[in-house]
Amino acid sequence: MEKFGRYLVGKDPLQIEHHWQNMYRTSYFRGAAIMGALSALDIALWDIAGKHLGVPAYHLLGGKTRNKARVYYHVYGDTREAGFTAVGHLTPFLDEAKGVPFFKTHADKMGDAIEAVAAYREAAGTGVDLCIEIHRQLTSTESITLAKGI
Repeated sequence: MEKFGRYLVGKDPLQIEHHWQNMYRTSYFRGAAIMGALSALDIALWDIAGKHLGVPAYHLLGGKTRNKARVYYHVYGDTREAGFTAVGHLTPFLDEAKGVPFFKTHADKMGDAIEAVAAYREAAGTGVDLCIEIHRQLTSTESITLAKGI
């Protein structure tokens, strides 16, 4: 962020694509931290452009496409009472601490994940949708097994 900030100071914030390309192409690494920083700055530049032109940023991105959007909420005791019909960030894979080698057989890994989702469903009931987060890349076989299992 500091490197990108030094680049952006004094530049025309309306040259959004130019700045994105410059920051992206001058980065040595393109991992999650770099792309997260680029994303945050890109959003900020679109917001600045919208404020400058006196329009919501969505007008600059093709216009309004819907009147409402369904959202989910992190699970807390009063989530359902707050009117949310979906809860999120539920992971069926509980990672070990760093430094602890992770290994489970396919059957154990998938069985444990399917049981975790079943426990989430039992706790939440059928009145809410569950947004399952997969914080890892699954193989095709694992994806199919998990999808069929849940």
